[in-house]
Amino acid sequence: MKKYLILVCLLSLGITARSQHQPAATTDSLSYYRQQIDALDSTLIVLLGQRMKVAENIGRYKIVHQLAVVQNNRFNEVLEKAVQTGAGQGLSEAFIKALYHNIHEESLRKQRELKK
Repeated sequence: MKKYLILVCLLSLGITARSQHQPAATTDSLSYYRQQIDALDSTLIVLLGQRMKVAENIGRYKIVHQLAVVQNNRFNEVLEKAVQTGAGQGLSEAFIKALYHNIHEESLRKQRELKK
């Protein structure tokens, strides 16, 4: 499911390749591009919030089934898929790894809070 996170992000934005490369019919193309960045950033934050809600649900499941919060094998699978998907989008492996380590840390923080 998570291997499609980036694809879902892009599809939910409804942005085509054409709209990302051509300025609007305005004299201020920098403003146009900044508006696109703002919209994309907003969508990314909403999606990350949704992801954290799912992580909390996973945390509840782990508590009920007495599973460890940290599941290194699962994280490595998610990370590998993200790196592959990111490469297809022209994103560096270092960037994807840093991003996913931060996402993972926040997910673990949320899950640990549930145990308090």
